[in-house]
Amino acid sequence: MQTTIRLKPSELNPEFLEKVKNLTVNKTDQEVDIQVIVKTVSDKIRSETQAAANLRIEKAASKLAKEKNGISFTPAEFEALTDSLR
Repeated sequence: MQTTIRLKPSELNPEFLEKVKNLTVNKTDQEVDIQVIVKTVSDKIRSETQAAANLRIEKAASKLAKEKNGISFTPAEFEALTDSLR
């Protein structure tokens, strides 16, 4: 048997663990694997299609060009900034 259960952290409690244990009652030769994956906004971005990502980038570039409120820097300035953040 294999299943996926999605929960909120607030739903993780002793009762949940008991329910998982009850799935394997009298089955001493079975194993239970529990995997925890914390979903973040970046996970959602990774799951978007290439077309959706391109559209999002084009929209952001268009907005930046229209509003003229962006910040620009040279590659050397970018390297210096990233080095200072380490």
